[in-house]
Order: sequence, then structure tokens, then C-alpha cells
Amino acid sequence: MEPTNQPQEQDVEQKVLTQKEAVIQFLNEEIEYMEVTVGMDLRDLVTKEVRAKVRAKLFNGFKSGLIKLKSDKTDQQLNKYCSGLISNWLSDRKNVLK
Repeated sequence: MEPTNQPQEQDVEQKVLTQKEAVIQFLNEEIEYMEVTVGMDLRDLVTKEVRAKVRAKLFNGFKSGLIKLKSDKTDQQLNKYCSGLISNWLSDRKNVLK
């Protein structure tokens, strides 16, 4: 059998993110190009607009299965859950940039 030059199909699985990984990734994506100085509190960078973008990414990630979710939630519950994840992550970490 002669080899062919056609690409072989591979099952490319997208990695399912933990909730922690997703929050960190999405926050980093949104603040990546902001002016950041040493000693700045991360919470000062996370404006309402940034929160809204991150919340939307989390919401879509949960709906698409990109992010692990243990139990089903309505859209309203999920939106509140996403807001809580952001708030918890910001308040639970030492958010001063070094």
C-alpha cells in the first residue's frame, strides 16, 4: 500500500478547564494589555467592563462544556455563579502585583 499525501483526520480534543483555570485564563486575557505597575492591586484593573467580558466568557465556557460544572443551572443561576467565581477569585488571592 502506497502512502498518500492526504492529511489524516485526528480526533482533536479540547481540554476541559477547571473553574480556577478558566477564571485565571480569562482575567489574564482581559488585562494582558493594560498598563500594570508593581504594587498595583489586581482588583483595580478588573473594572465593570472587564468583569462583564470575563463573566460572558465563563458563561459561554460552561454552556459549551469547555469548563467543568458539577450540576445543571438555569441561565440566570449560571450568570450569578460566574459573577461569584470572579469575586471569590479576586478576594481570595493576594492580588497585589509584584
